[in-house]
Amino acid sequence: MYVYALLQMSQVKLVSNDGVRFTVDSEIVKKCMKTVKNLFDGLGKFEPEEEIPIPVVNGEILKKVMDWVIHHKGEPPFYQEVRDIREWDKNFLEVDDETLSDIIEAANYLEMGDLLQLCYVHTWRDK
Repeated sequence: MYVYALLQMSQVKLVSNDGVRFTVDSEIVKKCMKTVKNLFDGLGKFEPEEEIPIPVVNGEILKKVMDWVIHHKGEPPFYQEVRDIREWDKNFLEVDDETLSDIIEAANYLEMGDLLQLCYVHTWRDK
C-alpha cells in the first residue's frame, strides 16, 4: 500500500550512508524496487517527505549508480546474458578495482540485476 504511494510520487529522496542526499525521479527507484519495498516494509508507514536510507552505499557510489540508472532509464531489462558492452557502459566501468567492487556491492544491495550482470561481464572479460 505504501509502496504504491511512492510510485505515484514524481520524486523520492535517497540518503547514502555518509549523509549525501539525492532527489531522484520515482522511475529510477523502480529499478531498485525490491530493496526499496523492503526498506518501506521496515520503516512502516511512509510519508512522502521522508528520506529513504541506503545504508551500505556511500554518496560517491550512489551517485555513480544513479547516473547509470538515469542513463538506462526507459530501456527494457537485459533479460538475457550481456554479450556486448556498449561504449557508455565501458566508460562507466573504467574505474579502479575498489570502486568497481563498491558498485557491485551497491547493485547487489539494491537488487539491480542488470547492473550486476554488466559488472560481472566486464570483470570476467578483463581476466
